[in-house]
Amino acid sequence: MSAAGIVDIYRCRFQTEFCFLDTKQNTSLCDCQARNLDGLDFHFKASFYSINAAKIFLVEHTLNSSKSSLKSLMYNLYITRRIISLCGYRPHKSLNAQFFKELFFIAAPAV
Repeated sequence: MSAAGIVDIYRCRFQTEFCFLDTKQNTSLCDCQARNLDGLDFHFKASFYSINAAKIFLVEHTLNSSKSSLKSLMYNLYITRRIISLCGYRPHKSLNAQFFKELFFIAAPAV
């Protein structure tokens, strides 16, 4: 086997290992409590899908941040929207833009 071929194989191997590492750290790949094969299969696919979707989102929006910062940002967005929906009224977005920005980035300052 040529040296270039070996380098290509190891490059693919390390990319795969980084994908597994990111998935374990950010999407709880190892925390599934399912016992049947269908549940495990769904959990594994959902974990890998979400990490790939996060990578694509970071690239498309040219954000220079980590996947964990993106995870915190998305969680903050979800919680803020959930609280607003439970309050029962629709706030004026332009008047509260600074307030919303502070809430969104409260735990994800690197985004």
